[in-house]
Amino acid sequence: MTGELSLEVIAEAGSNHNGDVGKAIELVNIAKDCGADSVKFQFIFADGLYVPKFHAGNNTSDLVNNDVFDVRKKEELTNAQWEKIWVHASDVGIDISASVFCDKGVELLRSLGSDYVKIASTDLTNKSLVKTALHNFNRTILSTGMSKASEVADTLEFVDSVEYEGTLELMHCTSLYPCPLDKSNLSRINLLKQLSNVKVGYSDHTLGLESALMALALGVTSFEKHFTLDKSLPGFDHKHACSADELRSYIETLKAGLISLTSKANSISEEEAVTKVRARRGV
Repeated sequence: MTGELSLEVIAEAGSNHNGDVGKAIELVNIAKDCGADSVKFQFIFADGLYVPKFHAGNNTSDLVNNDVFDVRKKEELTNAQWEKIWVHASDVGIDISASVFCDKGVELLRSLGSDYVKIASTDLTNKSLVKTALHNFNRTILSTGMSKASEVADTLEFVDSVEYEGTLELMHCTSLYPCPLDKSNLSRINLLKQLSNVKVGYSDHTLGLESALMALALGVTSFEKHFTLDKSLPGFDHKHACSADELRSYIETLKAGLISLTSKANSISEEEAVTKVRARRGV
């Protein structure tokens, strides 16, 4: 590492607004107050990601309602509401973006404007969606959860074939919620670096700080961390996401860790120099 490196933390709000524009704005404020570089939502449109009914068994006529589809449908915000959230993020001075899961999400994010787009692990192998994202954004982040190295390599080869002129980044991810430290598979970070010369970040689904600090020591400087207004709220992510205080501590600890890793090796701090006066043996 060199002293020129900078840290990026994406505060992942996901769908923790629960379909309430007021809660979404609160999430933007928390991300800003905690020192995140950007706040990211998930543009989940139920019709573009789930089926409303599915087969419950071998009997093809036995269809049941998909509860996940129903929840996601209730969480959807209108384009006008998203625009209000985007304007607020601009007013408070924080970058904002979203993960997209269908063409409708791509179109919405493009209309709102963003410095980057995120393709979740769900769609790493969805070349149609990846291509659409590449054609519409100058920075694309691909999350690699649930993927074999061969699948990541195949997607990277596909990106090369469409001659993408923007910035492509990979983000190591273990698709467990929450992810135990011993399952965070940080050794994959070096594998991803070997597959390509693109930047590799870390989408951290663990509950603590340890995994992120280990990733930082491996050279990762771009992080994504889920957070919420209230862990007790109903929904798929609240329970396993950071509180505001935890997100603030996460960011502050990573910043301090980066300073430590990039400080001049052959030097001591002013504080240690004071200790040296009284603690070094001498006449």
